[in-house]
Amino acid sequence: MLTSVYASVPYHYFVNSKINEYESYYAVVLYMYLAGTGIDVIVEDNTSKGRIDLVAIVLDKVYIFELKLNGEAIEQIKEKRYYEKYLNYPEVYIIGLEFDKEDKNIKKVNWKKIK
Repeated sequence: MLTSVYASVPYHYFVNSKINEYESYYAVVLYMYLAGTGIDVIVEDNTSKGRIDLVAIVLDKVYIFELKLNGEAIEQIKEKRYYEKYLNYPEVYIIGLEFDKEDKNIKKVNWKKIK
């Protein structure tokens, strides 16, 4: 589903622009998509160990997203234990999204249920 969202961004947005080379572009598209569906979304959510790129809360479930152009996105969530902030929720998922700036789309998705 998200692959279709990124594939829907018109190519001319990238002409004379390097927005596809910045993680923030991918984060904004994800934020707008999730927020547009009415999901509660927190961006740049501070923890005692760093900042979570994006958190989506759906009823009693929390989805913690880390986005990367280079490297293992899900590893940062694990290393910094971002999920600890939300352990009071019944279900917590961590999701790593890795992007290909040439393809302008998702190249890898990793996820894990924490609780």
